[in-house]
Amino acid sequence: HGARVPLAPSAASIPATSKWPTGQTSCLPSETELFSSDFESGTDGWNFSDNRSWSVVQVDGSKVLRGAGHAHAKSGSDWDEVIWRMRVQLLTGSTHLNFHVRNNLRYLIPFSADFTQLIRGDSITDTQANRMHKEWYVVEISLLDKVFRVAVNGVIEIEQQDPNPLPPGGIWLEVLDDSVVLFDDIHVCVPAASF
Repeated sequence: HGARVPLAPSAASIPATSKWPTGQTSCLPSETELFSSDFESGTDGWNFSDNRSWSVVQVDGSKVLRGAGHAHAKSGSDWDEVIWRMRVQLLTGSTHLNFHVRNNLRYLIPFSADFTQLIRGDSITDTQANRMHKEWYVVEISLLDKVFRVAVNGVIEIEQQDPNPLPPGGIWLEVLDDSVVLFDDIHVCVPAASF
């Protein structure tokens, strides 16, 4: 019959917090949702640069936002310490995920199959990636306690201190030339008062 091997003790679950990637798009129970868009009921809350470049399409039984060519979609205006979560699928090319957008200021996050970057003014931080086109990725972008983070599928790709963060602003999806990108399940969440 052989010796019985005891099962390994179950790993203690790590509680999800706003400061760490969750690998999900929805807000945590401890967070307050400021904005949500899953495109099932349309595009309320979005301003589009060009209605011909943006459309809501059916993909795998769900309605998603499709951007093609150099096009812009913006939402929000005065969000400060928040977590922006969404699903992104690069069909071709790449996208810029712009955060804390106000006037000419923004955190620019180029997101492509090969890399993720954070650009603020002349400062560039980047990390290499090996993403596939036509695959969904959960992207989480946050600025909390002067720390800027970008996570993909629950893994932090960029984490950087920002002692002088940009003022509150909105979010801006920017699809680039020769690119087609899908977006879905977009949420902007405010963490609980204490972490």
